[in-house]
Amino acid sequence: MFQLIKFEVFKIVKRKSNLIAIVASLLVTLALSMMTVFTFCDFDFANRDFQQGTAAIAKVRKREGVEPKVLSDAFITESIKAYQEVYSKPENVEIDKYGNQNLVKELAIKIEYPKIALYGLIVGG
Repeated sequence: MFQLIKFEVFKIVKRKSNLIAIVASLLVTLALSMMTVFTFCDFDFANRDFQQGTAAIAKVRKREGVEPKVLSDAFITESIKAYQEVYSKPENVEIDKYGNQNLVKELAIKIEYPKIALYGLIVGG
């Protein structure tokens, strides 16, 4: 099996034009994925301070109190149990007009809103 894979890879890379195309596509992919880090911006209205890139990400993490965490099985299990405990109580949940369960506003502000900064950092870079 390994010989077959090795043969197919050598067959693709045999021509220089194929090798150049593969390397170019990898470099373009790398550059596009790094753009989220380089274009991340933060403007602090109170201090009139603008930062961009990794410095902005570090500043937002510090301001929002978001610490990097290792996603271990224990951490994920603990988080799921905490959410299940909150959602299992009927007084904590309200059903909207579409039939979706949502936390009541006070609990949403207390539990979910502080994590919005973390979600924004995950999505935004």
